[in-house]
Parts: sequence; C-alpha cells; structure tokens
Amino acid sequence: MARVLYVFDVSKIKYCLHFFLTEVIKSMVENKVVIEPKVFKEFVAAGSVKSASIKAVERGLIVILRIGSTERVLGQYRGGPRYFQSFDGAAALLQQNGILIWDADTTNWKPRTAQRKQDKDE
Repeated sequence: MARVLYVFDVSKIKYCLHFFLTEVIKSMVENKVVIEPKVFKEFVAAGSVKSASIKAVERGLIVILRIGSTERVLGQYRGGPRYFQSFDGAAALLQQNGILIWDADTTNWKPRTAQRKQDKDE
C-alpha cells in the first residue's frame, strides 16, 4: 500500500481560516439588529438586558446585548455598529450603564499596546 504525503502551505491555511472567521463574524454582526445608545439606555433602565458580551471583529471590538431572546449590537448615534479600539472603552461603557458582568471573546484581536510593542521589536 502506497503512502501519500500531503504538503500544506500553513500561511495559506491561516489566511483561509482568518478570511472564513472574518466573514462569519461580519455576517453575524450584519444579521443582528443595531440599537442606538439612547434605546440601549432605555433597555437597561427597564431591566431588559439579560446579558452582554464583547466580541472581536475585523474593525475592533463590538458589544452584543441579549435583550429578551434576541441579540443586538450596540450602535452609534450616527447609525451602524459602534466599534471600540480598546477593551477598556467597551468595558467602561458597560459598567457606566450598570452592566457589571459580561462575556468576552477576543479571538484574533490584538490590543493597541501589544501592536506597538510588536512594531518596536521588528
């Protein structure tokens, strides 16, 4: 029986995986209802926010809120999702609005401080 040796280009596999995950997250954000900050504050005041999570997407971090049985993305006043460039910013917003417990998924996200350090090392 002949043995078959497969040779994989790891960089291409990483690129494909990154592209696939980026598209999955992008469609996840696009398929969720984006709510304005004013509406978010009304939901918080009414006690309707069941949970919150901070997720990494291609453009930064987003806040996803579970309101009732649906998930919604926190938006900007001008429309569209609000992207945070720092975890502190997203966490501070949740804490300022009385949400003290949340989940976080920062897969494939690098903090700005880590990026600066990496740039200096190169």
